[in-house]
Amino acid sequence: MDFLSLVVPIALLIASSVWLYLYTQWKPKLHSPTTNAPSPPVVPGAWPVIGHLHLFSSRVPLFRTLAAMAEKNGPVFSFRLGVHPVVVVSDSEAIRECFTTNDKVLASRPTSTGAKILSYDSASFGFAPSGPYWREIRKLVVFELLSPKRLETLKHVRTYEIAATVNHINRIAKTSNKIVLSHLLEQLTLNIIVRMVSGKRYFRRTGGERDEGFTKVIKEFMYVSGEFSLSDVLPFWPLRLVDSVWKLRNVKRIMRELDAIVRNWIEEHVERRKERGVGDEQDFIDVMLSVIGEEGCYGHTRETIIKATIL
Repeated sequence: MDFLSLVVPIALLIASSVWLYLYTQWKPKLHSPTTNAPSPPVVPGAWPVIGHLHLFSSRVPLFRTLAAMAEKNGPVFSFRLGVHPVVVVSDSEAIRECFTTNDKVLASRPTSTGAKILSYDSASFGFAPSGPYWREIRKLVVFELLSPKRLETLKHVRTYEIAATVNHINRIAKTSNKIVLSHLLEQLTLNIIVRMVSGKRYFRRTGGERDEGFTKVIKEFMYVSGEFSLSDVLPFWPLRLVDSVWKLRNVKRIMRELDAIVRNWIEEHVERRKERGVGDEQDFIDVMLSVIGEEGCYGHTRETIIKATIL
């Protein structure tokens, strides 16, 4: 009975492995272009199913691995991450072609399960696919949030935070204590960003539990934003199950914590605007509350768009 109980899982595992192997072999042929243009050279050493995944190590920075590949294969080359072909371009002329002549073809971003969660179902400007919504948010970011006029209006935030950091360093230097510049620069950067976005300072010089919690969740968000799941490159049901149990559960926890913080910022701004009206000094949340209609756009609510754009 013990052996019979294992037959079905083993059979499913073998069938999934065979399907995945055949899929990795057939997919490039099914999606190969009909043009006669030469294909970029392929990095040698691909393994069945996983492609070139084994060439990437967590001990070696990604840019060093890609630079070594470029030295051997030229400035434009390709490799395979599981079932997905990847083209790397490190030549200035080729890059110019990518961002001018072929910009529409290359405008969209690859989708992943984790990215959909982190971007509020692709509502974030950085993760949204190319289309009407992306163009609308791009206009909001370029012409409203990061316009020269807006940045000049918020110049005092940067000036104040830099001066406060310099004064803090002077006070520490007088006591002959050790100064950890990396920590101070981290505080400075996040204080400037958070104040410009929400009008708050999240790093007090005296420290505090609230500060450390915010720092931790921001670092976790940045870390998981740069990760990809094995199930995204290898559509294999056991890997999807593992990702859903371990990694995606962690991603959802991070987003719950960040969402609570950002939602609180928005609610405070809405209440303040009801009580005092729209003031002369507007941070990014104030601007978005003024520009984005209450009905939202393209299937996303106003609150979702604001939260996704902030992150």
